[in-house]
Amino acid sequence: MRKVLLSSVAATALVLGAENARADDSWMDRNWYATLFAGAGFPEEVGMTHDGTTYNTDLKTGFTVGGAVGTELVPGLRGELEFSYQRYTANDYTYFAGQPPQFADGPANLYYLLANVWKDIDLGYRITPYVGAGLGVGIADINIEHGTPSEPDLDDSGAGLAAQLGAGVRVPLYENISLDLSYRFKALMTATILGDAGDGDEHGKMSFYSHLVQAGLVFDFGGPKPSDIAALSAVDDQNWYVSLFSGATFPEDVGFESYSFIYNHSMKDGFTVGGAVGTQLTDGLRGEIEFSYVNYASKDYTPFRGFPNIPASGDTDLYFILANLWKDIDIGHSLVPYVGGGIGVGLVTTDDDNLFEKDDVEIGFAGQFGAGIRYVTNSPWIIDAGYRFKGIVDVTLHGRDAILKDHEKASFYSHNLQIGATYNFGAGNQVEPAGNDDPAGQDWYVSLFGGGVVPEDSGITNFGQVYNVTFDAGFTVGVAVGTEVAEDLRGELEASYVSYAANDYTYDRQPPDFPASGDADLYFILANLWKDFDLGNGFTPYIGGGIGIGIAEVDIQAGPPLDDTGIGLAGQLGAGLRFKITENLTADAGYRFKGILDTVIRGDPAFFAPHGKVSFFNHSFIAGASLGF
Repeated sequence: MRKVLLSSVAATALVLGAENARADDSWMDRNWYATLFAGAGFPEEVGMTHDGTTYNTDLKTGFTVGGAVGTELVPGLRGELEFSYQRYTANDYTYFAGQPPQFADGPANLYYLLANVWKDIDLGYRITPYVGAGLGVGIADINIEHGTPSEPDLDDSGAGLAAQLGAGVRVPLYENISLDLSYRFKALMTATILGDAGDGDEHGKMSFYSHLVQAGLVFDFGGPKPSDIAALSAVDDQNWYVSLFSGATFPEDVGFESYSFIYNHSMKDGFTVGGAVGTQLTDGLRGEIEFSYVNYASKDYTPFRGFPNIPASGDTDLYFILANLWKDIDIGHSLVPYVGGGIGVGLVTTDDDNLFEKDDVEIGFAGQFGAGIRYVTNSPWIIDAGYRFKGIVDVTLHGRDAILKDHEKASFYSHNLQIGATYNFGAGNQVEPAGNDDPAGQDWYVSLFGGGVVPEDSGITNFGQVYNVTFDAGFTVGVAVGTEVAEDLRGELEASYVSYAANDYTYDRQPPDFPASGDADLYFILANLWKDFDLGNGFTPYIGGGIGIGIAEVDIQAGPPLDDTGIGLAGQLGAGLRFKITENLTADAGYRFKGILDTVIRGDPAFFAPHGKVSFFNHSFIAGASLGF
């Protein structure tokens, strides 16, 4: 099912591109391009949670191949739809620190469909650096053997949210052909992989992180080329700024997977500091690279709901590199609200001297959703006060070698209140207060939508097992407020709800499937960016995605009962078709791959049940209408 749906999305995008070419003879002026690339892949170790522990599996160096079709969104900013593939082979594994590596073998095949945004940086040379990121859907198809026949094997495919942070340079070679040399940090997160069907092996859950060094060729279809300095934006000449900020951090509980349990750690309040370098991409839209740090300390932990809290100590240090997009909202005042988010890479260091004995530095996917308000005057200085929901997802932490401790997996989420100052460079960047006192004149709209939902199976890590829970089809409803941030480019703030019921579950590949009951209610707040393709006939295909906050309200009986609310990073990749009914009314039909990553769900307090961890992914087919004002 998941491969058919993913192929359908890719095919739809290609059809829309072909239709766009036929419907508008001037499409060549839109600065389209196609890229083919290949390179080497250097994977991080994979923490595979199954058989009551975390198998830290080392993968051999592999390769990647792929392609992308893109266009200029605004001068100096490119949007892309990428399809790519990676292949790795298992090398060895351990399940506690200090253990001699054990034999592992078998392939891991990773497939990505990503919507990317890249910022070209005008240096005044023919070589054009760029930086950016992408968000989408990934499929992991693996067949990995761990050790002897008595050890569990994994043989299945699983879907998850996917993302990347990247940078590179583009060098013109000949007329419309350019060379692209680049680095990517790529992530495919929290896929559930079933055990080997022939052996009845237990299920597993894992994320794949890799560093890619790749080279590609870019062919530009007429018009100004992305590698042509003359095509870069006048607003980029030179609307740059630098920001510094600090504030208070309020961490969510952290679910450490260890010793067959989810140990729910409560954390003390902490602090954050950071900085960013950014530029004005177009009126009201800013792009940034952020470097930030978060610190907090352990407070206490429990393995069961209602169990007495056990004191804990030690520090957690989080380091973020994020590519952010912020939408400034013109309200005709010196106070300028904004909303947006970012994705990138995170580093986690821990020093826990209690039960877990961790002292490690590890890497994972990072993201944030944020909003705030800026005080803007004729001065080059701007004051910024804001909120950020920040996270690093599914990091594998090694036990301390001297004590032969088990490995663990954890995600780290926090709410951050921060204040900072921004300095704009150049006279052209002494930003004046917003001059438009009529926000309704900025092409704003409100959308209402609803539809059917086809859930992916969820792997619930609970009481030493990965319980693979299937769900019945459900429904979704939502609302979004959006505006045009540039020609054929819309930014949106979405609030939506998804609900579906549990059907059955297994914890290995042997029958029977056990009955499950209960519901999963999912709430999303997402900052979206959509690229429209105007066909000139009333129909407007679009593609894009969003990043934000997800809240899962779970009451499920599938193995040990879970009854709690958890929070995590959320995201979506989507495509659809809009049709203009009247001047201000537009119909919308679309598809979304939507997910909430790695939430901690505590056990039912009535049963002193163990805690669990779970990600939720679904395919949503929606219809709605937008009213412009």
